[in-house]
Amino acid sequence: MLKSILIDIMSKRIALITDIHSLLEPLEAVLLDIKNNNITEIYCLGDNVCDGPNPNEVIELLNKYNVISLKGNSEEYVIYGHKYFAYFKKNKIDNLNWTKKRLSKKSINIIRGYPHYIEMILGNKKICLCHFINDVRIDYEKHSVRNFLKNKNLYSFKYTNSLNEKIKVFLNKNKNPLYESCYLDPLFKGKKFTYYDYIFQGHAHFELYNEYKNTKIYNLRALAMAYENSDNNHASYTIIEDNGNDIKIEKKYVKYDRDSMINKIISSDLLDKDILLKYISYAK
Repeated sequence: MLKSILIDIMSKRIALITDIHSLLEPLEAVLLDIKNNNITEIYCLGDNVCDGPNPNEVIELLNKYNVISLKGNSEEYVIYGHKYFAYFKKNKIDNLNWTKKRLSKKSINIIRGYPHYIEMILGNKKICLCHFINDVRIDYEKHSVRNFLKNKNLYSFKYTNSLNEKIKVFLNKNKNPLYESCYLDPLFKGKKFTYYDYIFQGHAHFELYNEYKNTKIYNLRALAMAYENSDNNHASYTIIEDNGNDIKIEKKYVKYDRDSMINKIISSDLLDKDILLKYISYAK
């Protein structure tokens, strides 16, 4: 079943990171900066593992810093295997199997315990943290990040909480635990995303912003995502702070040893390095 957490924020300043993808060097730099920046709560929006060379070390480091993490689609890949995801090709299957072999039983159990979303009240606003409003674990081909980026249209999100779209997605002959779980307990437990004042999500790797009715939706930049005309030796995270009757959002950039990270990727025995090298190279 999908899991959620309701957080009562006593602290006024929290940090968000997302889409680590097993990259240790930028994570080390960001967590150290967070530790020195008067932050008391750290949340990760998922996709902690897969693609990169240090999956187990990343999970151990997140655990060491008491980071509260969510399940992304990469965590679902580890838990369920590739057979439930029709869009997997051989190179993606190979890299997933490589990742699973390097995760300890303890790390896999930690991943299993991640919730799918977290609700909180901060600055008198209802906030939801999730990996992506589109429940990409179920219908990635039709409601993919690629389509979202192309259309930049919140209506592409409607199927997650729309009865008609849910019926289209879940009335299938091939029953399996993943489909059953989401049918019985869809993302946000049936709440429309417009229930929240703010949604913070990852998955797309790009910084994106959308507004629909009174809901503000922030896609956060992936931890080590490369951008045009930017210093790609910096990793990123986001600070959210209580600002009276609203919240203040601050983007932070932290220098890290990118050369060391790239050398580690190249020298690793990852079967397909192109997936990751594309992600950390300049992306349009």
